[in-house]
Amino acid sequence: MQIIKKIKKTSNKLKSYPASTRVSGEAGKLQAGFTLIELLVVVAITATLTTVVAVNFQSIRATQELNAARADLISRLRQYQGYALAGKQQGGISASNYIINFTPAGSNYQVNYTPSSTGVPVALETVRYSEFGQRVTLNSITVNGSGTGTGSLQIDAPYGTLLIGGTPNNVMVLQLVHSGTGLAKDVVIDGISGRISVQ
Repeated sequence: MQIIKKIKKTSNKLKSYPASTRVSGEAGKLQAGFTLIELLVVVAITATLTTVVAVNFQSIRATQELNAARADLISRLRQYQGYALAGKQQGGISASNYIINFTPAGSNYQVNYTPSSTGVPVALETVRYSEFGQRVTLNSITVNGSGTGTGSLQIDAPYGTLLIGGTPNNVMVLQLVHSGTGLAKDVVIDGISGRISVQ
């Protein structure tokens, strides 16, 4: 008789709990959990947040790669200008100038120097715009506001004078672009003031 009273008492307690927490089976055991709808909502929110973070990460990474390539280009051009000012020797011979050749859609540029003894340009190095491979390339070159197929920067010793296309007092703008996102940034080479800067 006592067993029947206990079972009835437990059964009444179970009826007082909400339906989502009641489980058929052994009397007296409750099981809490999530419904299928709750789980689907959590999965949908997680997927949305993951997508937003991934898109922002790609954009941030592309911006950082492009900024690094632009800073490296400016640093190297200033380095060659410093070589011309300091009279740095290449292969034991003084260089009368440094010539940097740019080609649109290229992932690198060619640097030559002209020994003062021969007057014939010699290849010094080929430099990539980006250490991240071909994701950063040269998109376009403008000289005094007009587009051009190729660009040449000559840095003359001993004053570090910038000649663009062999002519003084020109301004050349190199536009670097990130191939994955289309994001673009400019480098300005001002032959008037002798400055190499960002725009």
